[in-house]
Amino acid sequence: MQKYLLVLLLALPHLAFAQQQLFYIGRFQSDEAKTLASMRAIPGIPEKERKAYEKDFFGRLVNDIRSDSFTTYFANDVPASPVFIPAQIQLVSGDTIRMRYYHEYRKEFVERELTFKDGCYTVPVGPWGFEEFFCKLP
Repeated sequence: MQKYLLVLLLALPHLAFAQQQLFYIGRFQSDEAKTLASMRAIPGIPEKERKAYEKDFFGRLVNDIRSDSFTTYFANDVPASPVFIPAQIQLVSGDTIRMRYYHEYRKEFVERELTFKDGCYTVPVGPWGFEEFFCKLP
């Protein structure tokens, strides 16, 4: 009995740490309303670009993140057999991860940091600096 208790006590911190990392694993879809609100708060975006972004541009992209890979697709075109890109994913802080992966088109390694808040993370869009929101799907 003491042996099992010792094993359990040694394993609990590792299990708690593993559970903490799970916040970034799952499917995250672009949130059109939050993204457009972010865009509208930024002055100086040319009218042509603004109108293009407001016309069903956001809200369709899905990022599926696993512990060691990810894939991206459009919500209305889910692949039957998605191809996952291998990635090194590290926890940087309690709510931020760093992803490093090889970008086939650019022929180089890419590194991104994603900070999560309220089930979403953001990525910068264009030279204007507004944020596209990606929120976790159920």
